[in-house]
Amino acid sequence: MKYLWLGILFFAAAYLVPAAGRPMMRPDEFRYAEIPREMLESGDFVTPRLLGARYFEKPVLGYWLVAASFRVFGENRFALRLPMALAAGLTALLIGLWVRREKRDDGAGCFAALLYLSSALAFALGTTAVLDAPLCLFTTATIVCARMAVTTERWDFERSIWMVLCGVCAGLGFLTKGFVAWAVPGCVVAVWLLWEKRFKVFLWLPWLPLAVLAATILPWVWAIHRADADFWHYFIVVEHFQRFRADAGTQHPEPLWYFVPVLLATVFPAALAALPGLAAGGKAWKALWRDPVWRFAFCGFLPPFLFFSASSGKLATYILPCYPFLAVLAALPTVGALRSGERGALLTQRATFDALGWILFVGGSGCAALGLALLPPVSLYRVFPELEGGWSFFVLIGVAAVAGGIALIRLRTGTPARRSAGFFAALALLGAATAALPDFGSDKMPARDLAALRDSGEFDAKTMLPVTYGQLGHSVAWIMNR
Repeated sequence: MKYLWLGILFFAAAYLVPAAGRPMMRPDEFRYAEIPREMLESGDFVTPRLLGARYFEKPVLGYWLVAASFRVFGENRFALRLPMALAAGLTALLIGLWVRREKRDDGAGCFAALLYLSSALAFALGTTAVLDAPLCLFTTATIVCARMAVTTERWDFERSIWMVLCGVCAGLGFLTKGFVAWAVPGCVVAVWLLWEKRFKVFLWLPWLPLAVLAATILPWVWAIHRADADFWHYFIVVEHFQRFRADAGTQHPEPLWYFVPVLLATVFPAALAALPGLAAGGKAWKALWRDPVWRFAFCGFLPPFLFFSASSGKLATYILPCYPFLAVLAALPTVGALRSGERGALLTQRATFDALGWILFVGGSGCAALGLALLPPVSLYRVFPELEGGWSFFVLIGVAAVAGGIALIRLRTGTPARRSAGFFAALALLGAATAALPDFGSDKMPARDLAALRDSGEFDAKTMLPVTYGQLGHSVAWIMNR
């Protein structure tokens, strides 16, 4: 556990700091703020409501988590995003502890956790109020618990505990985002068992988790059925079957290959730290295919990726549950190649981090200069008025990039572990600097303008009748607190 502090510092800087600073983004963040606010206001924690109308697109657990956070920390941006940030951190911790337990290797576990946290998709969804990060936590936990139950040698108390935890996590995943929380672990575990030829496991593994799963979800399932029986038709037929089928007029239709470029784009910047693993020799890669942990991680990544690709309705966020196991796939060969002193791996890391260090230094200097140019006497915002008030953001991003670049350049002769630590430290600084992003008053960030309207004194925000268009209504309701 000697590397645990590094992961905690990275998580605190890159995930918790931005949660309190960045403006809320329309439409999702205002929607996932307003529904819990209305729950607290009405006292109805069974039926989700948005602008007073029943909202049946998702189950209830995500709203409960945000409502609980509001109750403790108040109705603000930090409380809104905290459950998602904690879900991302717990997912990374789970992956790190699992790799450490299986491989008896603190370094590999920490590296896998940091690779997950530093991927663009995990960072974006772990610092934004959407439900993908909690779903990813529960699917990952379900998969890992199922593996631990299967690999426990005897049927004893330990195996029973893993199976109970598997059912609890599957139930919590369903209460977060529905049946996808069962489909992802189901395809992963089934493919893995078939690959390993553990056919008898199919006869005993599902039953205890299914019983625990049913007990976990039954109270709310029965309550929502009694309160609003229409929920299940909309949620099951419209939100699941029609969204998956190509001939049902599904939302967000995309081609089969849609997630391939999404994956290639959003594994960065983590992929830069994992590039040395590609330079591992042929013997190392043959050994990986015989490694049971790497093989299981491969099953954790590919079947869900193909499952989401087969669906007609696609959003870039859907494939987040693939990323924890993709981080393990990248971490194991990289750590092995760097530790063994593989010449190609060492040269790849040096060239990558050297280039990145200079890019950060030069780009950060330009970004900081842009921020200073927004101040008098230059006052560049007169030419670009939309940048007014953004000087501190550009300066902080620039300073963080310069500091990270200098760290990578100065660590050029350091050990591979120290250079990797410098890389993740640079990313943590950049992540923390995003907290200074101002509300530019754009259509995507309407809070500033709406708050100014509310505070103008021209009307009573509690009694006036706002007339607005669909998705902006969520923002108006949140800002007007009604």
